[in-house]
Amino acid sequence: MRKNPREIIDACGGPSAIAAKSCAFETSQRVSAKAVYDWQDNGIPEKRWPIIMSLTDITEAELHAANEAVRTKKKGSEMQSEAHAA
Repeated sequence: MRKNPREIIDACGGPSAIAAKSCAFETSQRVSAKAVYDWQDNGIPEKRWPIIMSLTDITEAELHAANEAVRTKKKGSEMQSEAHAA
């Protein structure tokens, strides 16, 4: 099981491969490689999951878990920053 968005993006062939594949989808699904790089830190938007699933055998459950891991990590970092500021 892939644990984070970076591993999932790598399994898809990288940001450029995802951007290229997105062109096969309707216009509203197209995404740039630059946007895909942002997913590594922010999670993979649910509306982009069909692109990811078309490139790999990654499931919705794996995508959800990866996004939760990013959110949990971010929330922990924010709490530490607030504690240091106080």
